[in-house]
Formats: sequence, C-alpha cells, structure tokens
Amino acid sequence: DLAYEKPEPIHAVSAGVPVETYVHSFVTKEVVERVQAGRGELLDRSLVLTIPDNALTASARNFAQEAGELMFDLETSQVAVDSGVGFEIYLPVKDNPLETAVVVNVWSEVDRNALSVTITDVWVGNYHMPSWVVSLVADKYLHAMLFDLNQELSRYVAISSLYFEDGSVTLAGDLNIELLELVQ
Repeated sequence: DLAYEKPEPIHAVSAGVPVETYVHSFVTKEVVERVQAGRGELLDRSLVLTIPDNALTASARNFAQEAGELMFDLETSQVAVDSGVGFEIYLPVKDNPLETAVVVNVWSEVDRNALSVTITDVWVGNYHMPSWVVSLVADKYLHAMLFDLNQELSRYVAISSLYFEDGSVTLAGDLNIELLELVQ
C-alpha cells in the first residue's frame, strides 16, 4: 500500500505541569505527611512515584523550546506512555502540507538507580528509519533530555524499578534526600 497515511499519536496528551514541578510537589507532600505520622522522624524512605504523560509532555516541550527547536510544532508535540511501547515521542513537523510527524518509540529501564533508554523505533511519516540513522539524529536530543530528567529525579529518589502503564510511568525506589534539603 503506497498511500500516505498521516501519522497519529498512540493517544492524545495535553501538557500538564512539568516533571520537575510534579515530582517536587509529590515528594514534598509525601515527606511532610510521613514526618507528621512519624512524629518528626522519616521512618519509611521507600517511594512509589507515578508520573503522568502530561507532565512528560510539558517537560519535553520546554526542553525543545530551550534547545531552540524550530522544525517541530511544539504546541502539538507530546510524550505518551503506553504499557507495550514505553514512551512514544510524537513530533509533528511544522508547516508541512502532508501533516507528517516524527514518531520515536523509546523503552526505558533502570541502570544504577537512574533511567536508561533505548530507541526501539523511529518513523518519519510512513517511513521506518534504519537504526544507524536514528543513532545519528535522535540519540543527541534524547540523551540530553534524559540527562536533565535523571538529574531532577536523583535529587529525590534512587530508582530501583519502573513499569509502564497506559498514560503513566511508575518509578519505585528510596528517598535519597535529607529533610533539610526539601524544606529549603
């Protein structure tokens, strides 16, 4: 079938608050509640953190904007989370009559208490990109974005596991912050 089909995201995601804000708010609330329950002591350092794809979308848009990305329509770009795919990064090409998009599928695992990623598929419109082209183009941005995310997460948690659900990724691990750092 040679007919062109406009790429569509796996599911629609609207931007929410960025991951940095979401994680900080969640961890702050969790620690305060635990310290109150422990009468001034943080007795349980385990943490399960579910990050919705709308927070990932907001952070990805911010990252692309700060990087000066001009090729993609950042207002409709998104990161969707799917239990079978992992992360789907959907990047509509700006001012394109075919309304084409770059779609990058990324699987993530935990490596030394941080996230590591593997690009599993890249599509430009209906064209499936060979892996060598992907490593030349996508790796640069993906690893820079991942570095920022890992920096933010490591402020709060040493990640031991993760799993994907439709619409969110859940990280489990142990809090690695001191209480004084959190209240500053």
